[in-house]
Amino acid sequence: MSDTVRALLAGELARGRAVFVVGSGVTIAATGNPALSWLGLVRSGIRRVVDINPALSGPWEEKQVALAEGGDLRDLLSVAHDVKGELTELPGAQYANWLAETVGVVRVRRDAALPQLLGSFAVPIATTNYDDVLSVATGRTPVTWDNPRLWQAEFRDPGRHVMHLHGHWQHPDTVIFGYRDYARVVGDGISQELVRSFSILSQIIVVGMGEGLRDPNFQGLGNWLAAIAPDNDRPPVVLVRDSELESAQRHGTQIGLLAASYGADYEDLELYLSDLLSATRQTRSPDPVALDWTVLSNKLRRLAVDFRTFGCGSVGPSNAPVST
Repeated sequence: MSDTVRALLAGELARGRAVFVVGSGVTIAATGNPALSWLGLVRSGIRRVVDINPALSGPWEEKQVALAEGGDLRDLLSVAHDVKGELTELPGAQYANWLAETVGVVRVRRDAALPQLLGSFAVPIATTNYDDVLSVATGRTPVTWDNPRLWQAEFRDPGRHVMHLHGHWQHPDTVIFGYRDYARVVGDGISQELVRSFSILSQIIVVGMGEGLRDPNFQGLGNWLAAIAPDNDRPPVVLVRDSELESAQRHGTQIGLLAASYGADYEDLELYLSDLLSATRQTRSPDPVALDWTVLSNKLRRLAVDFRTFGCGSVGPSNAPVST
């Protein structure tokens, strides 16, 4: 883990000069449902189209599945565009229904501490996700990219809203899914200027992306970051696992982004953020901080990691039995 990056993040979070940008990894971890990734939603959309219109179960379905699994960004966007088009043309608001029955019905696991932990920081939260996981966990209401007034209000007084960079399922017209949608939001001057402003004035901290850095839902944000990189002396930081670090550094360099590891496993992200939260609270005030369950549980996990790391479980003579 980079001490330099950690000190940078702790300082900016303590000053309230940071913003979290949250990807689908947080939703997947909080719900235990890997199908809620962007690629998972594309696959789900193909199945829904074929289920309603069996006439497309032959060559159309095979073509879409092959393109989706090929991994090419342009092909993925094309498939998403076709899926949205087919669902939209069907009677009965099928596109809106599909969104409501996938990302609209997510259930947050009772032991999911990460979303609540993100909400414990006194900074804005933005997300490329379409779901309500962050709103349910933090009590903040969703606001979409086409409502700049509430975006500005959130940056002036953080804590009331979750800013959905690529739309929210309850407002299907705002959901950025196919290539035309991405062209539409990139062409929206107001939203671009807002993203540019908070990118320059605040430290962006990207969580829950990892291997999804090449997904379309991050590529749109990546285009914005690349555009402002020459003017930015506070580069965005993406937090990834050890195994993702080399790839993230290589890709991040292309868009002016720093990558830093938080640990070997995804569960280590909670510990990393919990440590940052403790650091920011100590920086802001020396007064004791009440320990809610989210903070306490992460402190207990941190203690368990320290025991494993430093061998504290075998204190005493080396030939003495260790009690379990």
